Amino acid sequence: MIAEEGKRKVVNRIVQDVRTAYWRAVSNDRLIMKLEDLMVRVKQAIAESKEVEKRKLDRPLTALTYQRELISIKRELEQLQKNLSLAKIQLAALMNLRPGEKYELEIPDRDNAIRDVDFSPQMMEQMALENRSEIRELLYKKRINAKETKLALLNLLPGLDLDFSGNYNSNSFLFNNDWLNYGARISWNLLNVLKIPSTRRTIKAKNIVLDAERLALSMAVLTQVHVSIAQHEHAKREYLTAGEYFETQRKILNQIESARQAESVNEQSLIREQMNTLVAEVKFDVAFADIENSYASLLGAIGIDPVPVQGGEESIQALSEALEKHFSSISNEDVNMSLRIDALK
Repeated sequence: MIAEEGKRKVVNRIVQDVRTAYWRAVSNDRLIMKLEDLMVRVKQAIAESKEVEKRKLDRPLTALTYQRELISIKRELEQLQKNLSLAKIQLAALMNLRPGEKYELEIPDRDNAIRDVDFSPQMMEQMALENRSEIRELLYKKRINAKETKLALLNLLPGLDLDFSGNYNSNSFLFNNDWLNYGARISWNLLNVLKIPSTRRTIKAKNIVLDAERLALSMAVLTQVHVSIAQHEHAKREYLTAGEYFETQRKILNQIESARQAESVNEQSLIREQMNTLVAEVKFDVAFADIENSYASLLGAIGIDPVPVQGGEESIQALSEALEKHFSSISNEDVNMSLRIDALK
């Protein structure tokens, strides 16, 4: 049962890592073509700006300032691209694919819905204390220690040996050729009596240690719950802000593109705003990935099992449907009925 709790903890960690890596990898695949096309135009724009500076066709400060802006945005995009591209490698490792194996992801449409758990902080605390694998492991250890206490005391009692055997001899001169033996023998090591006080002290000390560990672990679990709640709320705020910024930047880009068609702004301004829009879009996707990560962390903190099916023999389709149904029902307070308390009784 302790090993099963360890398995639950590992599965929770895997699900959390997969969710985070998946959404970052989706962002990478969604934006990679835009990024590559824009990078070609940026390099060309920087080269043209350097040529303008060299020929002194414009004020040097203006050309250098434009180059600095482009390089700064380019550097930020490259950093974001590096983080997103690494996510696809991490996801491949989590899926147990061979190193370097190519695979394609299903790119879902952007959804403005934010995942949330409709539980009060007090209920989350209760669920965590009842369902976290670490606390359940300690409770199992206390049960083991209680049984070891009985075993240690029983070992101090006198030993009783019972003998019973059947015998036969083929000697025809014997009066009885077969007979039964039975007997009993009691033995007691008097030195065991001297062990009783130390044995009781050892057992009591172990119980005190386990109680102290449970208290400390309970405080750590409650802290994790509140930290996960705060992180999820912060991730939601960041996501909403990133969405507002991205929408505003898209409107600015639309205005610049219209002005460029009317030839009222130059190509340099258009490229700069296109880069700013791409940066805003990447950060918007990263903010959504952070929400998925914080959501998975919150579920892990309160001890909700991410995989409701058992046995591991289900098909991919059956497992996917079970996971979708399970996560869609988490916002319903009826999930509290599925808490695994019975195993502790």
